[in-house]
Amino acid sequence: MGILIFEMIVGLPPFYSKDTKAAYQRLLTEPLQFKDHVSQAARELIKGLLNTDPNKRLGAVPKDRSKQSKSDSHTTSMLSQVNLSV
Repeated sequence: MGILIFEMIVGLPPFYSKDTKAAYQRLLTEPLQFKDHVSQAARELIKGLLNTDPNKRLGAVPKDRSKQSKSDSHTTSMLSQVNLSV
């Protein structure tokens, strides 16, 4: 979902390269970079969805619900602030 949103806002997928091997290498070694027009809320949403730790990924439900983060309630508030218009 994060890659799709990134592509919708920026016009290309993150780590894009015509060479598939180069794209995979960039994915593994380079930090995610955003164009200047991407809002802070959209950046946070995309970073949350692309978090490599499944337990910290935005929208992930912990196996033990008693360990559910208070930030999960913040998610709905944050999503309402995302402006996907360019």
